[in-house]
Amino acid sequence: KIFATDLYVNNSAGSKTYLSSIDGGAVTLHYNGSAKLATTSTGIDVTGTVTTDGLTVDGDININSALPKIQFTDTTGSQQSRLILNNDEIQLDNQSTGGIRLRTDNFKSRFFIASNGDISFYEDTGTTAKFFWDASAESLGIGTTSPTGGATTVVDVYGSSSSAINFHNATSGTTATDGGVVGQYGNDLVLFNYEAGIIQ
Repeated sequence: KIFATDLYVNNSAGSKTYLSSIDGGAVTLHYNGSAKLATTSTGIDVTGTVTTDGLTVDGDININSALPKIQFTDTTGSQQSRLILNNDEIQLDNQSTGGIRLRTDNFKSRFFIASNGDISFYEDTGTTAKFFWDASAESLGIGTTSPTGGATTVVDVYGSSSSAINFHNATSGTTATDGGVVGQYGNDLVLFNYEAGIIQ
């Protein structure tokens, strides 16, 4: 046992502190004379970078910095992504050649941004993209991931046997048999008005 009001452990020359322990205050560990870890009334205070094989946090995480971020790096160092607060924007950056995917309900894909700018929204099973933006072609595909239409910007609506766009407003109502429809049914292009009004 060592009894002391304040306790210091120094090198033999007395020029560097290894450990300092203050009665009623902090216990501080030093590296090469510089304080690195100190106990506080609420936990610990670390000066520098923490490297750990794992981390479990029971409570809130508060990152306070001029440019706060969380960096993700694989063990090879070749794949990096980060979550960052920059100029009042929350940014999710993938600095590798991969994309960004959002999944829910036991890893079902809901949303994917490819590295080339293509954007996919998935149906309920999370396996097939049904709403697709082709960035290079500047085209939107609904029901297809290969929107076509020549050199112009297009919206391509695809269905296995039929495809249609429904139009509704507050006057017409919003059920499946309200408003108007433009659709492709087999080989026929159909323009249909469910309402009593005219087509003009």
